[in-house]
Amino acid sequence: MGIDDDFANRIASRDIMYNFTSYSDLVQRLKTKNVAYTAVSRAVLAFILNIKKQDFSLYIKNGIASYIRLLGFSKSSSHLLKIIKQKGELTIIGQLSEITNNTSLSDIDMNMINHSIYCDEFYNMLIRTKYKVTFPNEYTRKITIID
Repeated sequence: MGIDDDFANRIASRDIMYNFTSYSDLVQRLKTKNVAYTAVSRAVLAFILNIKKQDFSLYIKNGIASYIRLLGFSKSSSHLLKIIKQKGELTIIGQLSEITNNTSLSDIDMNMINHSIYCDEFYNMLIRTKYKVTFPNEYTRKITIID
């Protein structure tokens, strides 16, 4: 996630930033014999998604997360969900509307949730643009329950 000054200057170069036709083309133009394509790709994606090294350090220092985002479950496993809610130490978030008055989430948790929403929305924007399909946003997405 950290990039050196040399690489940052390459990213800022007008020759590169204004003359690429795709993400792959951009990464290819930034790649050097000393910096592999995958490393460049990770760095560019981290830059686009605003992923910072200090954020990760803060998350790790504070025990990663004190919540779980529930995306879906099967009806046959619903009893396990009840046990986790009763005995677990992590806050379970089903709908994002549940977080507004949730006092068990710290400011760091809220920052992590907001960053996750940003990344999800960015991904959805790419899918909408490329495939002309839409997905529900994070605030309207329902939990998937499988029979």
